[in-house]
Amino acid sequence: MEISPDVSDVNSNRIGSRYVYKFKTMERPDFEKPKVKSITPGNAAVDVSKNSNIQIVFSKKIKPATINRFTLFVNNETNGESVYGKISFNSSKFTATFIPEEELKDGNIYRATITEGVTDMAGNPLEKGISWAFTVGKPRDLSKFELVSTYPHDNEVNIDRNMEIVAVFNKVVNESTANEYTVLVSDGVKSVKGSISLDPTGRKISFKPVSQLKSNTLYSVTLTSGLEDTDGQTLFKRVKFGFKTKSY
Repeated sequence: MEISPDVSDVNSNRIGSRYVYKFKTMERPDFEKPKVKSITPGNAAVDVSKNSNIQIVFSKKIKPATINRFTLFVNNETNGESVYGKISFNSSKFTATFIPEEELKDGNIYRATITEGVTDMAGNPLEKGISWAFTVGKPRDLSKFELVSTYPHDNEVNIDRNMEIVAVFNKVVNESTANEYTVLVSDGVKSVKGSISLDPTGRKISFKPVSQLKSNTLYSVTLTSGLEDTDGQTLFKRVKFGFKTKSY
């Protein structure tokens, strides 16, 4: 601002000198805390793609250095492991993105967390940290995995010596777990060798002996808890049943 030397008082006395005043304005202090406006995937979302990134949109510009592995992290709640990935921030869209290093696992539940360690450009911390979970693919069926029926039935007699032994379950069996260690057949003296297969539904296991069973002999069948369904649930309890073959 400048004052002219011609400025005078009421008696016409001039200042006689030019005065220049300078001042500088300042931005209004910013005390507003940033907020989380939206998250992707959403809380409790299901059928999320295994290639999904995790995004957080803020209400204002965030200081990029404050978005790091200590303030934004992801865990696999199903197996308890940490998820490693890269974090980026789009300043114009106020958006942070977590990009997993590896594909997420189908049927697993993941939890993302963002803490109050995140700040805006003025140093104001996030108003409130949040944590949310989502499921990749279809949710896991955690109901009991149980045996429904067998053939032969327990204690059944006069069973054909060329028959296949069958076990039917309430859920689809993980084929890799149906093997010689989880499906055991014995004549009381030694184990019976045979081939193990699943039917098209995946719920029925068949055991076909390599050779004809002995006549008039008691056999036992044991299904161990090593058997699993396709959601990773183990057989609810170990099962054992027996039968007796025909005498001819």
